[in-house]
Amino acid sequence: MKKSILTFVVTAFSKTLAAQCCPYVFTPTVLPSTTISFGTNVNIVTKVSTPNQGTLIYSGYTINAQNINVNSCYWDGFATSPLFITDTISVGVLAPGNYSVMFNAYSSPISSNCIKNDSNSVATTFTVVGEVTSISNSNLFGTIKIYPNPAKDKLVIENVNENTSAKITDSQGMVVLRQLRIKDMAINISQLSKGIYILELSNGVEARHLKFIKEE
Repeated sequence: MKKSILTFVVTAFSKTLAAQCCPYVFTPTVLPSTTISFGTNVNIVTKVSTPNQGTLIYSGYTINAQNINVNSCYWDGFATSPLFITDTISVGVLAPGNYSVMFNAYSSPISSNCIKNDSNSVATTFTVVGEVTSISNSNLFGTIKIYPNPAKDKLVIENVNENTSAKITDSQGMVVLRQLRIKDMAINISQLSKGIYILELSNGVEARHLKFIKEE
């Protein structure tokens, strides 16, 4: 009897996945909550289920005004068995206001890169409350300098402390490097491909965005 009930539950869940397939997307979770105090780092947790034992190929985001688009791609996998995949994306400190999040999940028949075979989307909202005070407007970072630019192996950053976090996104808005603390006032970018990137620096109160070029 127990085996029959379990079979029914698994079958029902598989039918639910097939109805939306693929991948099945859940509403993103915004952390620390859907109402966030200004100055707090915002994290978006995505969750999907693939019909097979797949994997996450990439994830990234773009922000246009107060609209956040999160794009992720998943390999379909081989072994037939639903798999849950979660991913946490940090978007840093945001200005006060009401934000909408659109999570777009794509499936790919191969794991080496994303060939968009199918997709599903789901949306959610959250609010950042508070005011931009004179302290945050006073440019706590001071004058930041990055060099060399273009850079090959190492990007040197002046006028930041070791508690500053760094995030690098490519021209498609995909996060390619995260670093919780900047050590020795430099970031190793030797593994990045040639192209144009955006460096985001955050100290928990203020965020700065700087463009740089990675050369071969």
